[in-house]
Amino acid sequence: SLGVRFGTIFKKSQTCSLHSVAHRYRDFAIYMSPSALLNALSEQLPIVLLGAFFSPAVVGFYALANRLVVMPIGIVGRSVRTVFLQRAVDLYNEGRRIGPGFSKITFGLAALGAPAFLGLFMYGEEAFSLLLSERWATAGRFVEVLTPLFYTMLVLAPMSAIFIVLERQRMLLVLQTIRTTALVGAFAWSAHQELAALDTLRLYSGLGAATNLLIAFVAFWLAYSKPLIKHGNHTDRDLAKPVNHGD
Repeated sequence: SLGVRFGTIFKKSQTCSLHSVAHRYRDFAIYMSPSALLNALSEQLPIVLLGAFFSPAVVGFYALANRLVVMPIGIVGRSVRTVFLQRAVDLYNEGRRIGPGFSKITFGLAALGAPAFLGLFMYGEEAFSLLLSERWATAGRFVEVLTPLFYTMLVLAPMSAIFIVLERQRMLLVLQTIRTTALVGAFAWSAHQELAALDTLRLYSGLGAATNLLIAFVAFWLAYSKPLIKHGNHTDRDLAKPVNHGD
């Protein structure tokens, strides 16, 4: 995905030196790698902390629930994100707003995923018992409480493209740091309160979904409020100003 963006950058910067281009877009290297690392950490966090506070059986139930639901989400999410990133780059370079396209794909994913996730939320335990066996019913119960988090992961899969195209990698890193801190705090508070595994995952899911929505709010705000690219020596805001013809 970054290759698409860099390809566009170099096409637009033929008169610039390699040094000036690298300096302008240094945030890609500085901020995107830590942001991706935090995102991966937050995804693996439950397995590590559940293993620290609960039995291996709980970890196994969670791992199965997570694998069966998150793997399809990851496949769909990566495909959608790649397509949307290319489209967002094209819109940005044409001087058009990214917001409408982002809204269309986000609400499309929401509508597409709603029936399946509603079914998992209501009947996850029964589905796992029927498809796997009664011994995996607990994994199905875990899926039920994790559904809010899983659903927002699918719906908001394209949102990182907004931060990449609009060059707000630092902001994304700050938001990912807030998210990871909140999730670690959820497990720490659950351990202090000696909550059951199901209640711990319920808190983790709620905070994960809430912080995903926070990042989505910022992404929508950027997509609709960010000034467009320059037209010659003027921005779109400059072109929108009335012309002063003098006396």
